[in-house]
Amino acid sequence: MSPHHPTDRHDPTDRHHPTDRHGAALDGTRLDEDLLVRPVAEPDWAEIVPLEARAYADSGLSEGGEALRSRHRAAPDCCFTVEHKGEFGGYLLALPYPLGHSPDLGRAESPATRASTNLHAHDLVVTERLRGHGLAPRLLAFLADTARARGYATVSLVAVRGSEVLWAPLGYRPHPEVDLPASYGERAVYMSMPLR
Repeated sequence: MSPHHPTDRHDPTDRHHPTDRHGAALDGTRLDEDLLVRPVAEPDWAEIVPLEARAYADSGLSEGGEALRSRHRAAPDCCFTVEHKGEFGGYLLALPYPLGHSPDLGRAESPATRASTNLHAHDLVVTERLRGHGLAPRLLAFLADTARARGYATVSLVAVRGSEVLWAPLGYRPHPEVDLPASYGERAVYMSMPLR
C-alpha cells in the first residue's frame, strides 16, 4: 500500500453519481464537507484501473484490472471509492482474509468468500492532487471503524516500498515472520492492528 500516486486531470463536467441496479443513489460516509467515501460502483473502474497502474507499474507491483475487480467481487461491501468535491480521489479495496495471509498480486481472487475475523486492507491509492493532505491515514481509520462495527477483530495490510513507517503510527505492527507472496517484492512487510 502506498498513499501517494499520480493521476491525470479530470474533466469537471464528467461527474458520475453511482446508482444501484434500481437507479437509487449509493450512500456514502462524509469524512468532511469535501470528502465522501462510498461503495465502489461500476463507472469507478475507469478511474481505479489506470490509477493503480500508474501507482505500481514502475515497481512491478501492478495487479491489473481483472485481479483488482476480483478483490472487489470477493467483498464489495468492503471496497470504497473516495470523492473529493464530487471528483474521483482514490480507492480502498479490502476483503476478509485470514490473519497472517494476503492475496497474491499475480492471481485473481477465487470467488469463494473467506471466513475470517481479520479484514485485509489490500490496496489504497489516492490521486496526486490529494497527496500530502493526510487522506490515507483517514481512510485506514475509516476502514478500522467499519471493520470494528462489523465484528472483525483485526485489520491487516502489506506495506510495500518502505511504507511501513506510515502505518506504524496508526497502530499497525510488523510481522516479519509472515512469508509473503513473491509478487510483493523484497521490501514488503506484513502488518496488523488489533481492533479490541
